[in-house]
Amino acid sequence: MNDLDLTLKSHSQNGDFFTLDRRLSEMKNHIQAFSDEFKKLQTQLQEIFNSSHLKVDRLQTAVVRLEQNQQAMAQEFGQKLSQTLMKMNDRRSIDTKVQEMMDRHQQSLKSFESRMNQMQRILVEKENQMAQMQTLLAEAKSEISRLKKF
Repeated sequence: MNDLDLTLKSHSQNGDFFTLDRRLSEMKNHIQAFSDEFKKLQTQLQEIFNSSHLKVDRLQTAVVRLEQNQQAMAQEFGQKLSQTLMKMNDRRSIDTKVQEMMDRHQQSLKSFESRMNQMQRILVEKENQMAQMQTLLAEAKSEISRLKKF
């Protein structure tokens, strides 16, 4: 036998049905209050679940968006890096060409200087020859003039 049966038996023996009825009514009210409280908790849990589900969905959407942004940034970075490397290679190529042109120019200048020095030596030789010729000519003139006097 359970407690309720024992309580009913003792009350029925005492003839106190009114008290028993009141106790049963109180117990029903407590059970109803517990049931109402349980329904409230169940409703609150459902609301929390729905709210959490919405938050999880928003977080998933945000994560997907962040991953897409990260992918786009990585791709953009890769493209910019590639462009930068291409520009660097172009710059090196241009630098090499400029250096080759400078070297050729230096060689041309050295060749020109060498030719100029050679021309100056020839010019000096020719001037010396001319001076000797003028001296010889002057001596010949003076010899002719001296011979004319005799």
